Amino acid sequence: QERLRIHKDEINEMESRVQGFVRAVNCVLDSDEDLSLMNLSRLLTHPDRFMQPVSRDILHEESDEPELILEAYMQQSLTIVNELDLLKGQ
Repeated sequence: QERLRIHKDEINEMESRVQGFVRAVNCVLDSDEDLSLMNLSRLLTHPDRFMQPVSRDILHEESDEPELILEAYMQQSLTIVNELDLLKGQ
């Protein structure tokens, strides 16, 4: 039973860490500016597009690729949370 308690504690800790990651990614996904600045290749090759103030259209356009990548990570994270929930229920 001690081993079971240890494993349950580990599952709870992992679930907490993954949920923290999900919250952090959601914060970034809510900001076109943060997402567009994550597009480092475009930032280096077209720095003129990022001169302040940057229009909303450019921010939205430049945020597409990082947004797709982070959304894929988000889906994987939510799958992990669901799997951990299933483990906790067993």
